Amino acid sequence: MKKNTNRLPEVVYISGPVSGRPFWKVWEDFKHAEYMLRARGFKTVNPLYNGVHYSAPHAAHMKEDIKMECGCDAIYYIPHPRRWVSLGVWQERLVSWFIGLRTIRCREVRGIREKERKEDE
Repeated sequence: MKKNTNRLPEVVYISGPVSGRPFWKVWEDFKHAEYMLRARGFKTVNPLYNGVHYSAPHAAHMKEDIKMECGCDAIYYIPHPRRWVSLGVWQERLVSWFIGLRTIRCREVRGIREKERKEDE
């Protein structure tokens, strides 16, 4: 039986810079990404819900975040100018490469929305 590779991933891990930013801005970015992906039919995994207190050390967060990431089918990087400077984003990116997660890109999500609009017309 041939595997259907054209289906949308079921579970998407949201990655973005957290350290050194006001928490309310981080929360806003992650909630927006979560809403946008769910509106397009994806299930999301938001690392802000990892169960670790926000003031805990970076290593404590990354241990839980990587566990959450390993249960996903794809990863979405929040478009932010600091995303490739963030140590956490790089760690999540390396894990995604090693475990073979597909990357969901902004233009792909926009493409899904445009396709939905055409179908509604």
